[in-house]
Amino acid sequence: MRELQYLRDVIRFVGTFAATILIPAVLLSYFALASSRTEELTVDADLRAHGDVVTKQVISDVNNAFWRFEHAVRLRLRDRRSPVSELSQLSPYLHAAFQFDENGTLIAPFDLPDDQVPPKDTIAFSRTFRQAQQAEQSGQYEEALQSYLQAEQFALDDILGGEARFAYARMLDRTGQTDEALVELSRFDNNYSDVRDRRGFRLTDLAALKRAEITFKQDEPKGIEELIELTETLLSHRWSVGMPGETAVARRAMALLEGKVKEQWIIDNTQLLDRRSEQLHWAGNVADELELFGSTHGQATTQFRYYARNESPSVWATAKFNENLYAFSLSSSDLILDLQLELNRINATNDDLSVQLRCGFPPKVCRDTIALAGTDSMLLGPGAG
Repeated sequence: MRELQYLRDVIRFVGTFAATILIPAVLLSYFALASSRTEELTVDADLRAHGDVVTKQVISDVNNAFWRFEHAVRLRLRDRRSPVSELSQLSPYLHAAFQFDENGTLIAPFDLPDDQVPPKDTIAFSRTFRQAQQAEQSGQYEEALQSYLQAEQFALDDILGGEARFAYARMLDRTGQTDEALVELSRFDNNYSDVRDRRGFRLTDLAALKRAEITFKQDEPKGIEELIELTETLLSHRWSVGMPGETAVARRAMALLEGKVKEQWIIDNTQLLDRRSEQLHWAGNVADELELFGSTHGQATTQFRYYARNESPSVWATAKFNENLYAFSLSSSDLILDLQLELNRINATNDDLSVQLRCGFPPKVCRDTIALAGTDSMLLGPGAG
């Protein structure tokens, strides 16, 4: 009977312990775990919300950059001003802009050169022309004069014939026959109009520059006038994509004018030349894409459309206004670089948040640009999830 009573006491003690200690402890443990889990979920939600805010801000900044660009272009057109010049005023990312007419022909600020027919070189021309060059380099100008004239007779086209004739005119000046040289050079406008030499220089530009140089030595004020006219003509006329001659001739003319004209004229025209040269160089990098835009003229609308072709350095924006198609080439590298620098700044000021760029541009553009930005962020190529 005592054992039974003892067992009942034990059971009562266990029940009391369970009711007063064990069950509350279990409940407290449960509530502690639940509270910890709730805190984790709250922190996670806060981080996610913060990340969403940052993402939306970055996207908004990018969208605003494009909106400002489109707005600036429309203002230009509204004011009847060209949107293919003074590009830095439209967007810091804009490297080149092009205008196509209703037929899809590139009309500003450059043109696409006609397919160049290879010069019809011959053994006789090459040998004689090389002999003339060697004679000129050794200072035997009379011999060079005759050899260049002979080489012209062996030329089978205007490219090689024009090169030889221009060299002959130079040798006339070298040998003191200045008047004869000026006469020869004045004939180039009629005889070699739009002919380029093998380096891509227009023979008429070379002849005009040489005439101005000769005149500059004889009559400096008149020579200055000719050099100014040549420079301003080159800077106001269309250049051809992929052809470096106009840039080089303009720089040579301006170099001769240093210290001879107002400094502000030199500054203004040097800046204009630099801008056009940069745009021409960029146009050469995307020349194959330019030809495609001419064929898509009929599909364009007044709404801006954006394109990015694989392995292209450009993000293209196109829009149609008054029957003209405008194609704007923005640097994908510049866009990515600015975006990644902004993400680097965000990461540096947020210990609990890491923002990475998923790059939709060509992989090489992404890799090279991120290297410039100095980041270890993972970059994904086109189509990556």
